[in-house]
Amino acid sequence: MKHLLLVFAALVVSLIAPQVRAQFEAVEPDHVEINVVDWDLRTVKYDDVFPDVDNISKGGTQSWLRLMIEYTVVLDPARAGRYSDPKNLWLDDLEIEWTVIIAPEKRGNQYDDRKAIRLNKVINYANINVNKRRYFAVAYVEPTLLSRYASKLALDDIFTRVSFRVGRKTRGEMGARGKKFAIKSGDIGRLSAAGRRGELFASEEVIRPIGGLLSRKETPWEWASYETFETIVEPKN
Repeated sequence: MKHLLLVFAALVVSLIAPQVRAQFEAVEPDHVEINVVDWDLRTVKYDDVFPDVDNISKGGTQSWLRLMIEYTVVLDPARAGRYSDPKNLWLDDLEIEWTVIIAPEKRGNQYDDRKAIRLNKVINYANINVNKRRYFAVAYVEPTLLSRYASKLALDDIFTRVSFRVGRKTRGEMGARGKKFAIKSGDIGRLSAAGRRGELFASEEVIRPIGGLLSRKETPWEWASYETFETIVEPKN
């Protein structure tokens, strides 16, 4: 009887172990591709529903600039055999780097470098379920920065570059001008921002303010549609 119980226990473990292993299984950086499928750029206002602070006006009256990408994370089919359950994999370390140019003044076909601003932000995510239908990456430009540097703002004067990195390896890219975006390197290059002293993404003449470009976690939208977004984490040292 004892022998039968041991055999039964071993059988149960053999059936459960692959499921448990799959539940924790992380995908290798080289085994995934990240593809941008949609891009949205717009000004938004926060609907402030919190109580007012005494003698201070209610917030939510100023406009923010919201940059949002919809993307996919897909396992390379040729690598599927390396995993016990290819439909249940997790990505532990996704780094998304944003670079945004806001160029409010233009002369002819060129922007004024000295009145353009360049913003940079790296946002890290964890616990991403590979092969989920869709994912969203979001960044915001705060209202005070827009008021200071770009009070007269046209969306076509905003240029964006985004890199997706897994394990410090680039697995996807996007470039945009206004609402138009591209994912192929040649097309991204054609959405460049030409300044009087060179390309604005490389120019040393542009203004580089401290802060200004924020993650969702740093804005009033931190808890909005919470389950739609992946977990933002502190970068690894």
